Amino acid sequence: EVIPGCPETITPPEDSLSVCTFNICSADRTKSSVSPDENAINDINIYAYRNGLLDAQFYFENPGVVVLELTKGAMYNLYAVANVGQKGGSPREENMTGYPCTLSSFASLRAGIPMSWKKANIRITDRTPQIALTLERLTARIGFSVDASLLSGLHVESVKVMQTAKTVRPFQSGG
Repeated sequence: EVIPGCPETITPPEDSLSVCTFNICSADRTKSSVSPDENAINDINIYAYRNGLLDAQFYFENPGVVVLELTKGAMYNLYAVANVGQKGGSPREENMTGYPCTLSSFASLRAGIPMSWKKANIRITDRTPQIALTLERLTARIGFSVDASLLSGLHVESVKVMQTAKTVRPFQSGG
């Protein structure tokens, strides 16, 4: 039944989009023996969740500044992982606590140390400022000290850690 004065089909207005700029960098500025450029960000996956559901996901290689379009007026929780290759996000945000980053081997760290970032409750407007996406390493730096007072002539040139977690869940408490 058609009501006089009303169109037969109503097309809801599309949500308007707003441009968001992300400045991508590494938080860690300490030296590592794992990689010659341990702060390198070779690729990044960004997941945007709205109301608990995956609203958008993006993948970039060699990012520095990334420009995305997200729904204006919406509140987002954003997640990012870097140096893990292209990976799809979970359709439901609640599953991000179990999101795995798996290392195939210790040598794979030379291609880039896996990193992550999370930011909750970002409201997107036309005036959303540039967002600092500051990634943190998923592998730890280990401090090493030796009391060489009783060992004359001891000189340590390097230390190599031979074991690391194979799977890390960066968005889980204690991941």
